[in-house]
Amino acid sequence: MPPGVGHATLALADRSSVTYLLSELHRPEKFLTIDPLDADLAIEWPPEPASIVVGNSLSLIEALDRNLLPAYSA
Repeated sequence: MPPGVGHATLALADRSSVTYLLSELHRPEKFLTIDPLDADLAIEWPPEPASIVVGNSLSLIEALDRNLLPAYSA
């Protein structure tokens, strides 16, 4: 994925692991977490996932209101 693109993962089996590479050192202050359960995202998650790691997350509306999301054009 190119820098700045949002992503989420869903493991469908117990004891799954996800690994990915970063293009630079991880700097938590540069990352933004949108609540994956936010109704405005309309993601169809399984009815009862075992766990969801959210951290300090914002709603989609909060992120938009604060102008925190990048703008892309086609």
